[in-house]
Amino acid sequence: MEEAAKKEKRPELPERDGLHFFIREEREYRLSGLEKCVGLESLKVTLRLQWRDYFHGDALDLCRDLDRRRFVERAAEETGLSADLLKRDLGRLLLAVEQHQEAKLRAERAALEAASVQGGAAMTAEEEAEAMALLKSPDLLAKIGAAFDQCGIVGESSRFGVNS
Repeated sequence: MEEAAKKEKRPELPERDGLHFFIREEREYRLSGLEKCVGLESLKVTLRLQWRDYFHGDALDLCRDLDRRRFVERAAEETGLSADLLKRDLGRLLLAVEQHQEAKLRAERAALEAASVQGGAAMTAEEEAEAMALLKSPDLLAKIGAAFDQCGIVGESSRFGVNS
């Protein structure tokens, strides 16, 4: 019963055409760039608030208090909404984005684990020993440089310690 109550209170963050939306009464927050965020340490997005005929948009990192404060201050000026209301909205939005990212990370982890179980990403003991030997090799940089040369990658091989 508690799980159902938690799910009901969970903020929605629907996606349409690569954009995520967060709706609070008549206020619509539109996020873009969320798909580029890979964890929870940084949530850099472009956020637009629209209320009636007023709107404010800015690029910010939702994890940074200073960015959120600046957004609230400017959005309050642009829309005439109270800063306290916008501050509460951004707190709820941050929670929704974090929950969205956590769900995305769990799904990615589950997919990796499934691939590993199916043999998609697992190394054999022999491959692992070979990889560790390469990593411990004293001339690792020279080997990397040689691999670049072999692949035909253009660049200064001398920066890898290879003289060619």
